Amino acid sequence: VEKLQSERIRLKFFMTGQILCFKAFWSDSLSPVLSDKNFTGDSASSGKKSALIKLVHTARKFGFIFSKKTGEYRLYNLSQAIDFCKSTMVKLTTSFDLEIDDNVKILANGLKYLTPVIKTAMNGNSINFSFDVLDGTTEIDTKARQMVLYSNGHTIFIPGIGATKLDKKTVDVIKEQVHLACKFDGELPRYMIYSIFADSDIAVAKDEKLLAWQKSFETKPKTSIAMPEFLRQYQREGVAWMAHLLKHGFHGLLADDMGLGKTIQVLTLISKHANTKCSVVICPASVVPVWKHEAEKFFPELTVKIFSSMDKSIDNCNLIITSYTQLRKNKAIFSSKKFQLTILDEAQCIKNPSTKVFGACLAINSDWRLALSGTPIENNIQDLWSIFRFLMPGMLQDQAKFIEFSKSDRAAEKIKKQIGPFMLRRTKESVAEELPEKIEIDLPCTLTTRQRNLYEAILEKAIKKYDIDGDQQDIKRHKFGILAVLTKLRQIACDPGILPGIEAGFDESCKLESLNQKLVEILGNGKKIVIFSQFVTFLKRIRSFIKSEYEGIRIFEITGSTKKRDEVVKEFQEFEGPCLILISLKAGGTGITLTAAEYVFLMDPWWNPAVERQAMDRVHRIGQDKKVTVYRLISDNTIESKIQVLQQNKNLLFGDIIDSLKTQQSGGSFFIKHVKELLEAPRN
Repeated sequence: VEKLQSERIRLKFFMTGQILCFKAFWSDSLSPVLSDKNFTGDSASSGKKSALIKLVHTARKFGFIFSKKTGEYRLYNLSQAIDFCKSTMVKLTTSFDLEIDDNVKILANGLKYLTPVIKTAMNGNSINFSFDVLDGTTEIDTKARQMVLYSNGHTIFIPGIGATKLDKKTVDVIKEQVHLACKFDGELPRYMIYSIFADSDIAVAKDEKLLAWQKSFETKPKTSIAMPEFLRQYQREGVAWMAHLLKHGFHGLLADDMGLGKTIQVLTLISKHANTKCSVVICPASVVPVWKHEAEKFFPELTVKIFSSMDKSIDNCNLIITSYTQLRKNKAIFSSKKFQLTILDEAQCIKNPSTKVFGACLAINSDWRLALSGTPIENNIQDLWSIFRFLMPGMLQDQAKFIEFSKSDRAAEKIKKQIGPFMLRRTKESVAEELPEKIEIDLPCTLTTRQRNLYEAILEKAIKKYDIDGDQQDIKRHKFGILAVLTKLRQIACDPGILPGIEAGFDESCKLESLNQKLVEILGNGKKIVIFSQFVTFLKRIRSFIKSEYEGIRIFEITGSTKKRDEVVKEFQEFEGPCLILISLKAGGTGITLTAAEYVFLMDPWWNPAVERQAMDRVHRIGQDKKVTVYRLISDNTIESKIQVLQQNKNLLFGDIIDSLKTQQSGGSFFIKHVKELLEAPRN
């Protein structure tokens, strides 16, 4: 028995960091097997030699590597170590004596999945944020939490706990939010409770104060507070919603359809805070007079100033109104004052975060921030990021991550979950039942023979010049040249006479012929008409044509060069008898009300249907009491008819994100993606 004991090896198992180790000793003397000076090949008994060979064979078999430096056998692969401890180690007792420390015994229990828990607590206007990881119901210590956080989803060994794993997605989410918390000096704005971990299954524990505050916010706001009698019910609800946001320290986007009175709702809100700090409205220059007029008409008690290059005072008033251009030029003035409310009207104007205007908006110091836009998504879902970066920084991550995320299938669902509480969207159909019917009619126009010949000649030349079937890099390289061709084709589809270089005598236009057929009846019935085009030169041709065909008819006009737009609009609205107003699409898309008209002509389609809706909603809006008919003139079998098909993607995008938010359409590169389709030869 003593001889057998002296030839038997004892293996002592222990953990060193993430490595399973063992050392070998002779069981009788507990001297290390591989450093026993009395043990040599010549003097060793055959029994000891046999035991040593078995040790080496066993170690190699299970992946252990001997370290001469430490005298240890080491198994570096933690997954293999877990399997070894669970199923193999106990079998070694037939050949070796085993001594196993507590950590190795825990490792033998197998892989354990931890449970992350986020802790949040109200702290004034902020929330404290921390995370814990639970081993069952027990919190692990700080050092262990750090190990989990930097594990990148790999299996790790934690002393006293064992082999653990937190999946990489969860680790990434936690690290992202820890990084975000650091940006806010460890305290997150309260609105981040609707953003942090919104895309994960991590449990969020909230203290009683935070829970009570959140419950109060999620309770439907009351509309019983005193409001002006001239407000419609849905407008009262809009004011109550904004006041509810501000009360709970939030900021919001009022995304009502154009024409539902966003201006009057915000002015009502401003009037309720008129005895505190000054508020500021930033809007396109063309809309500045509208804000001033509405304020003076409905809230004469407010002292209102227009900030301009002539008057740069921002003191001693309740409301400052200025343009995005003036804000950009005078960023230092506006950033030096603390405002009560900052309102961005037509907030899609800041959709490009690389512009100076965007930076100037962010620099404004304000208690509360509101954005107004009937079209918060003009091109793609990424437009929302800029608006919410102004409203609530961090809500939609940083820009690069948001852009990448917005391409995923689950983007719409998550974005709805995050911004839903802070955006109010009502359509005219849902709230303004008193609005009369709006009829939209596509009016096909067939190019004249000369128009068609010119169109196809330009198109054929472009197809030969640019390799449309080439890869995207080739198309990008010729982007501006192709864009010039597309514009030229659109001009020919309207009226070749507006194309630079075309002889002055080219007076054939299928659209002027189609327009004339409708004008005869409409003007004969004493009606008013609004005519939109994005080409000012086309409007000039239309003006000359109408003058020659309808002697004495009154024609008004608004383009980018029109100085006093409000006076032109007022005169058109009050004019007795039939008349027309010609408006460039860019100049007339916002800030004007033309409810005296019953007919709208869109002379040429635009890439973005939201811009067309803005145009027609100058007529079909609150205050209109007559049926509105919209004619959209489309030249058959041209780039215009193709644009009309491609517009559907834009409509789907806006509807999905703002209205239903059920599916997400990628904005993509509209130009690159569809240029081949736009420039393909027309069908016979």
